[in-house]
This record gives sequence, structure tokens and C-alpha cells, in this order.
Amino acid sequence: MQDALKLAFRSRAFLVCALLLGLGAISLQASARWLEMYFRKEAAPLLKPLKYLDQEALAPYTVLQKRLLQPEEEESLGTTEYVNWIMEDTSAEPDDPGRLVHLFITYYTGLPDQVPHVPDVCYLGAGYSPAGGGAGSFDMPELAEYGYDTRVPYRALTFIKPGDVQDIRPVVVYTFGVNNVLAAERNRVRKEMASIRQRYAYFSKVELSFGLGPEQPSRDAAVEAAKKMLRKVLPLLISQHWPDLDNLEAAEEGRVRPSHSAA
Repeated sequence: MQDALKLAFRSRAFLVCALLLGLGAISLQASARWLEMYFRKEAAPLLKPLKYLDQEALAPYTVLQKRLLQPEEEESLGTTEYVNWIMEDTSAEPDDPGRLVHLFITYYTGLPDQVPHVPDVCYLGAGYSPAGGGAGSFDMPELAEYGYDTRVPYRALTFIKPGDVQDIRPVVVYTFGVNNVLAAERNRVRKEMASIRQRYAYFSKVELSFGLGPEQPSRDAAVEAAKKMLRKVLPLLISQHWPDLDNLEAAEEGRVRPSHSAA
């Protein structure tokens, strides 16, 4: 082995190749820095932990229960930053199946090749069967003041699971905040996370589940209830919790505070 190494280092061709490879690696790193290309993402910390989500600002929704996950559940989830609340819309009619909602928000950053959890897969693993659904969007003009697109994309899915008395038919509506944009498709989230122009990267899923009571809502009714709640939740997450990546990079240079600014 040592003789082979000695022969290799005596070879002019070997030395030239080694030199070229070394120069190539150095020039690639230098070019990436000069072109502001980032292949390895840095963590983008939350402005404020999700557990401090402003409950009063969510009115007319009130928190009925805050559920903490077990350590093994947190490990499976892949994050300790989450909101797992059962809430009630006190402005809805008492028999409205959209009155009760399960609010589940998660946040991820600093993990390479993180695959977003989506109900499309997770509910199947919990014994549910898909019963239809699809993508949609609605307009939220108030998001413009934070520099976001005013169209909010979402996915709305119905699942079914046999129950002792009647079938359980929850409707789940979800969207993602990822690198200062909103997205509803997992592949779009992964694409945004992989952008070589982003030095920092994060994504956060906002998931709303309806059908917690004896009355099961239709998908259309659940979507309307979800829009109402998202109008409360998204501005809070954007302004008080999710980082603004543009401001975060500027803050590294000592120019601005890392928070979203209103227009």
C-alpha cells in the first residue's frame, strides 16, 4: 500500500489531477460565496416560541384544552415547537359542527432534507381512509402589509374511520408558511427549502381539524370555518412568530431588527 502511494505521488499526472481537484473545490466555494449561493441552510429561529401564541387575539376562539405530546411523539414529530390546542368558536351556533376545531401548528428549521409531515399520509397511518378532497385558495388582503402574497393556498381533505356508533369523518384543512411565502403542496415546500438563494430556511404547518363533536361537518362548511380561523391565526404567526428571512439576513449585518415590518 505504501509503495503504491509513493508511486502515485511520483506520478506527474496524479499530482496535476490532485492539484486541479483542489483548485476546483476552492473555486466552487469561492464562486458560491460570490454569487450568494447557499447549499447548506442555516437555522432561522422563531421570533417567539409558538406556545406563546396570543390567545386573546384569537377571539372569538377560546382554548378548551392544550395538549402536550409525549416525548416519543415529539421525537416522531421531529420538533418541540408546536401548538396542539382544542378550540371553540364562541360566535358559532351551538349545533354548528365547525364550532370545535383542533389547531395544530408545527415549526421546523436547521434540519437537512426535512420532509414535511402532511395529513394525507399521517391520517392513513392512524387508521383513517381518504374520502375525497383537494386544493383551493382564498384572498387575505391584510397579508400584503407583511410583504406576503394575498392568496392563501390550502388543502382540504375528508377522512373516514369506522366508529362504535357512527363513522368518524373529520375534515382537515392545512397550509404551510415557508421562507416568507405560503404553500399548500409538500413538493412546493421542499422546493422553497432547497432554493440556493436562501441562506436561512424554515417551514411551519398550520393544520385545522373539524368534526370533533357528534355532528360531522361537510367539507365546504369546514373550509369556510377554516378560512375564518386562518384570518386570525396567520397574521399572528407572520407578525409575532415566524422569522422574516430578509430582515434576518440584514440583522446579521447589524442593519435592522429581525421581524416583519408593515408596509
